[in-house]
Amino acid sequence: MSIREQLAQLLRSPKRREQERRIAVQEKGQAKSPAEEVSQRETRRLAGMTEEDRAWEQAALHRHQTTQDQVVP
Repeated sequence: MSIREQLAQLLRSPKRREQERRIAVQEKGQAKSPAEEVSQRETRRLAGMTEEDRAWEQAALHRHQTTQDQVVP
């Protein structure tokens, strides 16, 4: 980065620097399609779960599927 660019960056208002930072963060993790956005969200959700949470969710999904199978002949 040149001295001119550095000086221009320093002279920008803090509010403008924060806006630019937020835009950069959003662009970095931005999905290309709605399906990719859902996939990224699901990946983050699963990464935050413990093994016990995953087991509980699987059991709940299984119970739900069993209930649905009983309702629909």
